[in-house]
Amino acid sequence: RIKKYINFLFVMPLSFLKNLSLLQYISLFSITIVAFYTLTFSSLSSKYSSKVLVLPEYWNYALPGVPPAMGAIFLSFSVHHGALQLFKSLNNNTLARFLVSLKSSLLISSVIYYIVIISIYVSFAGVISSNILNNYCLDDDVIVFVRLLFSVSLITSFPFPAIFLRETINDNLGRIINFKYLKNIVTFCLILLIFTVSFIFKSIGPILAISGSLCGTPINMIFPSLIYMS
Repeated sequence: RIKKYINFLFVMPLSFLKNLSLLQYISLFSITIVAFYTLTFSSLSSKYSSKVLVLPEYWNYALPGVPPAMGAIFLSFSVHHGALQLFKSLNNNTLARFLVSLKSSLLISSVIYYIVIISIYVSFAGVISSNILNNYCLDDDVIVFVRLLFSVSLITSFPFPAIFLRETINDNLGRIINFKYLKNIVTFCLILLIFTVSFIFKSIGPILAISGSLCGTPINMIFPSLIYMS
């Protein structure tokens, strides 16, 4: 049951940080983990693809499950709304340096994304679980280690969307409610919300989808218009 309290033990202290530059070392560690399991998926593709029976459904891409996935997609795309906070956290934050960082991160993310999806699709054809790690054998020691690393990277990367959402809510409510600890209260409520969801669902898929719907959707669809109107 200790995994249910990960939010409070690790995520919440990181989410209360005011300066994103303090997360740079944790972010670098997460990137290293991502690079490791990306190479793992790629190297295992030849092993698993030889055991896959290629059926006509192999080329069928119009599969159900897109609407539930939108929550996780929104969560992934929510980071660009934290561009201002990222810019402020840079040392010697010139626009040229920020653009280099932005374009480099987009390029690296795109490369990793395509390596992963191509490796998984080649490995398992059309029979793919939405949770990539569930496609692999449970007794594969390498994948067990990757599962552990993936959990760590998920924990260390969650504070970023939480901080972005907190800042956006604070910018909107701060004009109405003049309260010193508003930012801390908003952060606590966000972590408590995800903590509650994690008790309801056992699989990480619904947790990511609901978290994305509750956190990512407002950042992408609601708050930008509110900020523009204000």
